[in-house]
Order: sequence, then structure tokens, then C-alpha cells
Amino acid sequence: MRSNLAHKILGEMNFKTTGSTHPEKFQNKLTDCIDLSDDDLIQEDEIIDVLFELENLCIYCLNYESFIEWKNVS
Repeated sequence: MRSNLAHKILGEMNFKTTGSTHPEKFQNKLTDCIDLSDDDLIQEDEIIDVLFELENLCIYCLNYESFIEWKNVS
């Protein structure tokens, strides 16, 4: 489930399934591209939890001046 969700979120943000970026850029794209009014996206509480986790990750990375990196794990 989380793998499919990750692909959907990254796709909405126009990111590839593998990459890295500055956390502020990631957070801005997350805020701009994820429309919480989209019924397909907010069907489950887990999705909201993942979005909060991503936001917290951005804050953590900003505090430690570290890029956010991700890769496709199947």
C-alpha cells in the first residue's frame, strides 16, 4: 500500500521514483501539488498519516541542513 501511495505522491509532485532534493523544495511541492480535496487521495487515515510524516521529514531535514533522498524499493 505505501509503495503505491509513494508513487502517487511523487507523481503528483512531478518527481521520479528515485532522487533527492532540498527539503524546502520538497515541502513546497508537497503543499502545492497534493490536493487534499481529491477523494481518491483522502480515502484512508493512513494517507493523511503519510502526508504528516512527509511534512515532519521536511522540517527535520531543514533543521539539519540535509537533502531528502528517496529510492524505488520493490
